[in-house]
Amino acid sequence: MALATKQPESDHEIKLRGFEFIRFFILSIIASSVLLLAGVVILGWDVEMEISVEASGHVEPVEKKFVKSETVGTIEKVLIHTGQEVAKGDTLFVLGASEWRKEAAKIEKEIAINQRQREELRETLFFDRQRIESSLDQARLEHEAGGLRLEQILQEQQLYQKYLKERKERTRPLETLLPVQLQENNLNRVQQRMTYLKIERDALTVREKEIQTLKLVGDKLLQERDWIQEQIRKTVIISPIAGIVLTSDIETIEGDRVSVGSPVLELAQLNEWQARVFVQEVDISKIEMGQDVKLYIHAFPHMSYKIFSGRVSELPSRNQVGPPNTTALTLYPVKILIDEPFVRSGDQVYPVAYGMGLDAKIIIERSFLWQIAWKKIKEAFGIADKKNPLVF
Repeated sequence: MALATKQPESDHEIKLRGFEFIRFFILSIIASSVLLLAGVVILGWDVEMEISVEASGHVEPVEKKFVKSETVGTIEKVLIHTGQEVAKGDTLFVLGASEWRKEAAKIEKEIAINQRQREELRETLFFDRQRIESSLDQARLEHEAGGLRLEQILQEQQLYQKYLKERKERTRPLETLLPVQLQENNLNRVQQRMTYLKIERDALTVREKEIQTLKLVGDKLLQERDWIQEQIRKTVIISPIAGIVLTSDIETIEGDRVSVGSPVLELAQLNEWQARVFVQEVDISKIEMGQDVKLYIHAFPHMSYKIFSGRVSELPSRNQVGPPNTTALTLYPVKILIDEPFVRSGDQVYPVAYGMGLDAKIIIERSFLWQIAWKKIKEAFGIADKKNPLVF
């Protein structure tokens, strides 16, 4: 049996096959484009995009506190160093207190002398008053007995005068009689002694006021002693808060003289930290209070640890030139409160530290892809939203 031979395709058939391939290719491109467009539309409808402003800066405490000296003195001991964490009540410095202690010793001697003078005067007045009152009692008894004796003498002399009259002999006035005069003189002496004792007793009342004066002096000395002791207490400077020492080269101030109110060092509170970043002038108008921020702290790479979060807490009131390496630009400082200023690694917690460098992305807007595309179309036709322009 003979084999059938394949007839070569005609030119017309070749052209038809080429047209079918081209049609299939075009339809494939159209279908792929439709599917791609549908995917873009679906993604654009559900996928959110963040628009942000980038800035750089460093970590710093939200609140700083200057520790000031409350008394005059020379710093004898520095018990902390830069970067050290201290607790509330920890001793930071010790000032020289030798002058205050000398003054305190002097005051103590004066207080002892004052107390001894008051005790001696009080004891003297007590015995003097007892002596005077005893003498007055004795004088009163003598005066009373003398008065009775004078009455007795007068009665005796009256009887004697009556006897003389009966005998018709010459009589004399009773007050001129010697016994009467002697007794009256005794009474006068006792009366004078009583008057003198009363004057002496009244003088004791005046001297008792000296005790009050000495007491006032003693109270003043006690106040001076308390004040000096307070100054000695103030020579030990303690930390008013829990924080970290920010002052550099703090060890070098040993031997310096400080006065009342002189700031000795700067502390940063540990409970809250913020980022201080510098934003370019072209972007500063886009920053608003409360905007969310993503922070990339150099000491904690985000691929190994985490991306820190925060929010804008303070905007600048005036322009400020940024760090030395950006002197060609006008930058504005913006403060960002860090939500969780620490990193956990197992059971360990690693807090941020003062001065750590960081990069920040301040999120100025969140939009879906279709919204961004629509805004771009509006921008292309010059009808962009002027109230809230989209910036890339």
